[in-house]
Amino acid sequence: MRFDIEETFVAGDRATIRWRLWMADGNWLRGVNLMRVRDGQIIGQWVM
Repeated sequence: MRFDIEETFVAGDRATIRWRLWMADGNWLRGVNLMRVRDGQIIGQWVM
């Protein structure tokens, strides 16, 4: 398996990370993490 971060975007207290997970058979799964950050720590996270 291989995990690639495709894009990271940060604005204020919010961050978006777009990623792709490659499986051994060549198929892949793409996802997005949405996060809220306060004082350098993640206080909320949603994965789509």
